[in-house]
Amino acid sequence: MSTHIRKAFEIPKELFILSLETNKNKTTIYCRTQAKKKRCIHCGKSTRNFGTVVCNVRHNTIGAKTVYLHITKRRLQCKYCKRVFREPITGLGRQRTSDHFVQLVQEKSRNQDFSSVANELGVSPSMVMRKQDELDLCQFATPEHEEIYLGLDGKYLNGDHEIFVMGDVKHREFFGVTSTNNLEVLKQVLTANLLDQGKRVVVVSIDMCKRFKGLADTLFPEADIVVDKFHVVKYVHRTIDLCRVAVEKSNNERFGIKRMLLMKMSTFHKIETKPKWEQKAKYFRKLLREHPEINILWELKNLLHSFYQADNRKTAERRFQKVLTHLAQHRKTHPEFNDLQTTLERWRAYIINHFDEGITNAYVEGLNNKIETLKRKKCGYRSVERFLKSVVFSLLPIITFIPCPLFIN
Repeated sequence: MSTHIRKAFEIPKELFILSLETNKNKTTIYCRTQAKKKRCIHCGKSTRNFGTVVCNVRHNTIGAKTVYLHITKRRLQCKYCKRVFREPITGLGRQRTSDHFVQLVQEKSRNQDFSSVANELGVSPSMVMRKQDELDLCQFATPEHEEIYLGLDGKYLNGDHEIFVMGDVKHREFFGVTSTNNLEVLKQVLTANLLDQGKRVVVVSIDMCKRFKGLADTLFPEADIVVDKFHVVKYVHRTIDLCRVAVEKSNNERFGIKRMLLMKMSTFHKIETKPKWEQKAKYFRKLLREHPEINILWELKNLLHSFYQADNRKTAERRFQKVLTHLAQHRKTHPEFNDLQTTLERWRAYIINHFDEGITNAYVEGLNNKIETLKRKKCGYRSVERFLKSVVFSLLPIITFIPCPLFIN
């Protein structure tokens, strides 16, 4: 019977199980240490018995019941240095909790807020925080492979605090985060964990940010810089929407076509025959005929989507030139096209590099979304440092911090 109890509750081998008592709220396992000779923990010499001591240790949680170990262990005195100490037991080096329970708390705090873990395990939120802080939560995980497809992006944690998120966009690996948006800090992190480790950065995927470009040119001069497709499309769509609002104001009318105006042509053809969208599609077609300003925006959106559907770089260059020509021809109708054209021309080579590598920054954007989800799960945060540790603990493989997980959340 004691063998089954030992396996079920993972009792240390040094303990001899006496009995088990259970009630509505908790399970108590009564045990004592085995009478074996122990060496002094201070000088390593022989010891003698010096009485006994009883302690209650929180060890595990089974269902809604907390498992306690009621341990009777010896007090020992060294025969040479005369020091008195309690008999050490593997996995029970703490005063009120076992290592098993601490690991359970740490693993449960990986993707839950501290209060939820505390309520589930019957401890205080501050204890959950302290146990997670005991882990060595380094903020960068150096990859094993030699060629790195580096993705960089900024992430605002709140209105004024920004961090940088790093990852490999091809192998889909999370590297880590910085504590601030200081470019020198990012440079030091990348130098120490990539360049100094002999890694070669082949591609750097960024948004249209001059700071990232300058960093990539300085640290990785041989790497290809790729401007992420998502940011280009988002920037063009934002300009199209601004122009749409301006046309609506000039006509003193709301068209209600924002969604269809930014829709892909293939998607529009699929929905225009459906009963739910049929009347809206006819109205949209009518607006395109009656308002040339709206038709210009529709053509720009289609040219952009056609550009990203190109099969090779040569075709992409030709289609991208059509986008720029379209912007130049209609700058008088839509003054917002001036800044858009200037920006696209400035980043032209890096935007077209997308067709050489065929990668996007989607993985890093997904990491940003996971960070936002984690922030909601944890009901916000007070300490930026503690939250960033939680981010690293949540996004990196758990075996990075806990070699043998007991409970994978």
